[in-house]
Amino acid sequence: DGIIVGGERNVLISYCKNCNPLRGEEIKGVITLGRGIKIHRLGCKYLLETDESRRLDASWDASALSTPSRSVQLKVICEDQPGILASMSKAIAAQKIDIRSVNLRKISNNRGLANFEVMVSSVQDLERVINQLSQEKGVISAERR
Repeated sequence: DGIIVGGERNVLISYCKNCNPLRGEEIKGVITLGRGIKIHRLGCKYLLETDESRRLDASWDASALSTPSRSVQLKVICEDQPGILASMSKAIAAQKIDIRSVNLRKISNNRGLANFEVMVSSVQDLERVINQLSQEKGVISAERR
């Protein structure tokens, strides 16, 4: 999977579903019981709650040819206006990013909250799509959840 844990390659790993680390982010491994090493983003609350003796240094293997896409949640605050969902979806698609799901709801008289699940392979992909969304007319803020 392109990760080096404790200086070793080809280690049985899984990713924390709560923090969903992406290539390019700082990571740590946690020894699990019977399930290998779980990879977390550095600031993950679950990583911080584990005993330090179970934590291992981990890094992305620069020699790995590719990284599979990973699911990431985006939170977008937008104006409640006709066509806003189409506009945001088009902005994401323009970055060659796959949208897995979306939920848009009204949160006030003139504001909406869109939660997107998108597939990205690196933190650079994520930053690119957030920047693109942030530039869309009617988008107030866009961030990773």
